[in-house]
Amino acid sequence: MAYGITNDENYRAIANAIRDRSGTEQTYKPSEMALAIEEIPSEGGTTNYNLLSNKPSIEGNVLMGDKTLEQLGITAESLDVTAESLGITPESIGVDSADEYDIYNLFH
Repeated sequence: MAYGITNDENYRAIANAIRDRSGTEQTYKPSEMALAIEEIPSEGGTTNYNLLSNKPSIEGNVLMGDKTLEQLGITAESLDVTAESLGITPESIGVDSADEYDIYNLFH
């Protein structure tokens, strides 16, 4: 086997590419890189959500990480959610009349 001099930046770039494609933070020795590259799926999709090229979105907000409904632009008003549309009546929540319980507070 012939030996040569190489630049550490080349190995770092290869390891970074492996991590990006495999979605891991693992470190690699040069002797481990070929196997790691072989294990990257090349067809049939991925099991790593972060590697998807066409991530779903709601109201233009890409579904990544933990987002609140507010961050996704979803409010009770935007969904036109009412107690009536959900079938909530004073009787269904155990009160005698709407005056006894402010149904509006269920949504705010």
